[in-house]
Amino acid sequence: MNYWNSLEATITTAVSSESIGQPVFLRLTTVLGCSADEIVSQFANLILLSSKCLGTTPVELFVSGNRASGHLTAIAEFENSATAIITLSRYGQLKVDLALYGNKGSIIHSESLDFFDCTIGPGECERERDKLIAHIVESSNKNIAVRMEVR
Repeated sequence: MNYWNSLEATITTAVSSESIGQPVFLRLTTVLGCSADEIVSQFANLILLSSKCLGTTPVELFVSGNRASGHLTAIAEFENSATAIITLSRYGQLKVDLALYGNKGSIIHSESLDFFDCTIGPGECERERDKLIAHIVESSNKNIAVRMEVR
């Protein structure tokens, strides 16, 4: 099991046990050593990971950043009214910072990724991932924040 699958399993187990109650907000900040060509697909995978952690599907994304800057950020609204801020940078110390807040508690996780294979492989739903990639590329080509209906 790779790092991301393990993190996802840990988070989804905690959420399904209802120890934090209904998830309402997720902050996921990552620094990955990916190439400029990989940043958009890695970012789409982080959005899908966020969706799994929150147990719901994003309905709107506001994306800013671009490949050239090596930085992408999304603010996502989900079907159950949960929100997430997801950030990926190519530069800096490899790390993940995750904070998932529910209406009864929270999960806080921060870890250096220096000793892990931090490439995120394609998720189970390629069509959903490809749709996200198309939206992110559209946004990053305009170099402005773009509102996207994901439904």
